[in-house]
Amino acid sequence: MKKLTRFFFVALTTLTAYSSLSAAQTTVSGISSGGFMAEQLAVSSSKRIKGVATVAGGMYFCAQDHFQNRLAEYGEKSMLAGVPSPTGFSLTWMNPAYRAIEICMHNPRLALRGELMGSKELKLEFLTEFEKAGEIDPVSYYREQRSLIFHGIADTVIQSGMAKQIADFKKTVGVPVDQIKVVEGRGGHTFPTDRKDGGGCAEEKVPYLGNCGVDLAGQILEHLYSDKMKRGKAATVQRISQSIPGRPSSVAEYGYFATSNFCLANPRSCRLHVALHGCKMSDSFDEEFQNEFEKSLQKTVPFEKPDMTKRTVRNGLKLFAERAGFVEYASVDTNRLMVLFPQTWISEENFPTNPKGCWDWFGWADRNYAKKSGKEIQFLNALISEVESDPRRLLKAYSESSRRGP
Repeated sequence: MKKLTRFFFVALTTLTAYSSLSAAQTTVSGISSGGFMAEQLAVSSSKRIKGVATVAGGMYFCAQDHFQNRLAEYGEKSMLAGVPSPTGFSLTWMNPAYRAIEICMHNPRLALRGELMGSKELKLEFLTEFEKAGEIDPVSYYREQRSLIFHGIADTVIQSGMAKQIADFKKTVGVPVDQIKVVEGRGGHTFPTDRKDGGGCAEEKVPYLGNCGVDLAGQILEHLYSDKMKRGKAATVQRISQSIPGRPSSVAEYGYFATSNFCLANPRSCRLHVALHGCKMSDSFDEEFQNEFEKSLQKTVPFEKPDMTKRTVRNGLKLFAERAGFVEYASVDTNRLMVLFPQTWISEENFPTNPKGCWDWFGWADRNYAKKSGKEIQFLNALISEVESDPRRLLKAYSESSRRGP
């Protein structure tokens, strides 16, 4: 009888522990623009986010309002002013992308330091203003989050000083040092893996996976959850509908999702990790199409929108979802883990401001991009809520829509 009583006590304790996992155990990571967006989600919606990891990403609100302010002052044509840069934007002060993007990517020590950019200290008064206005969750929740910051030493896109800037931002806000893990390791502007089917460790091209002998996905999950996880065979990656109310035109009708059989049947007993892709990693990005567009910038005056019917849909995000490493942990029942890969979509509206399908970390489509009211932030929160509740609804919705066809 004592053995039977003990069995029921252990079973009840375990069930109670798992029954409340989902909402309080959601974490987010991102590479490149996805890393910036991960921080935006972690700050703006900190009440629901347990931890955040940035890979070749940047700190919250790094671009501030510079893009929208200069766009309003000089107009859309100013995007084409000056000398083209590797990002597809120009470098003149008038160009909206200069203060918003080039400084964050190539000279991050100048970001968030006031209009004259001469201060040695971060100027974060805006956080207090945002919190008082209810535009972000109370910063106290952000202080509780665990963080991992990774930067590849061969990264040619984001200057290496950004990793320190992200850590300094967190320390200035009050995140305890022992919750912050900074890793500078092998790799370029890419997501390091220990697989043999990725590109070179310093290679910087779609799907941005490098064979670096490092299981970064595992490191991220274990640090954010403070939990040793078992690695298994890769879970099946499935398309999941993103066609929910309020979906902005900048995101796709579908993303990707992976989990174990247990979590699919019991989603509220499982944790959710959201992995955000970077620029050029959406299925909608076509390298050849993009190259032709950039060539046309030198010839076409005034600027003309490209013919999207000539664009080929690729599988960049699908490859990332399958090979980054997260799904090898999602497959193990005892890890109690679901992984969601949301996706942006490139349409005519992206040109000329965001032709590579980046997550909106600089205000290309929305002045409130870093706040709870931002279009993509609202969308991600709604999608997360749907998946936390029951991903089967969205999996079924995508299956039914794909059978109906376009």
